[in-house]
Amino acid sequence: MKSLLFFFLLLPFSNVKARSFTIGQSLSYQKLSQVVNNIDHGDTIFVQSGLYDNDVQVTISKDRIVIIGDEDDKPILRAGSVIANDFSNGKGIMVIKGKHVIVRNLIFENARVPDKNGAGIRQEGCDLQLYNCVFRNNEMGIMCGSFSDCKTTIEHCRFEGNGSNDNPGYQHNVYINHIDTLIFRFNVTANAVAEGHELKSRAKFNYIAYNLILNTESTDSRNIDLSNGGQAIIIGNVIEQSNQSANSNMIGF
Repeated sequence: MKSLLFFFLLLPFSNVKARSFTIGQSLSYQKLSQVVNNIDHGDTIFVQSGLYDNDVQVTISKDRIVIIGDEDDKPILRAGSVIANDFSNGKGIMVIKGKHVIVRNLIFENARVPDKNGAGIRQEGCDLQLYNCVFRNNEMGIMCGSFSDCKTTIEHCRFEGNGSNDNPGYQHNVYINHIDTLIFRFNVTANAVAEGHELKSRAKFNYIAYNLILNTESTDSRNIDLSNGGQAIIIGNVIEQSNQSANSNMIGF
């Protein structure tokens, strides 16, 4: 009887109206931008394999959204001239304003914007979770803003070749600003360009575990840069720095 009562107490808070949408090149929705205005809190977006080229910037404003691609053949979100010439709102391929959003199995590449901070993902909402995604050849892989009571979780992702020769030293593979907690584990972050860091975080607490963090062929800066100190656990990582690096520090704290 107690279990049944507990179940009915939970019902008003469950998301019984959650819906799912599918993006595909032969479907009604052929780009992410065509579906984002239709989603509501708790919905799921499935993205079929393929190349999604030169879409407009996509903003996710609802909470508890799940965006998921094919695990074995990840869909590619490739930025082009539309985002590169967006002087009104150009931030990157995807701007996430909602809370508790999950992004899984997507590739973000070639983000360029007028202010040289074009990100695969610009995080403007709390408690983002990224799993099994790839960020390559963007001006910024992921860029997270400053928020209190906020945790960002990044697992099994790959960041490679992000940075900007037009603004050297200010763009990075991963850039997490003033939040409470960063969980960064089981990732690869490699070869940031133009004196960018492989991982830069200003979070109060950083748990950086079991990653491959390296520079072998680009002029990067630090492998890990924790600019504002705080608490940090760095454990089980493989960290490599080549003689091309512009900074002799592997870890800055």
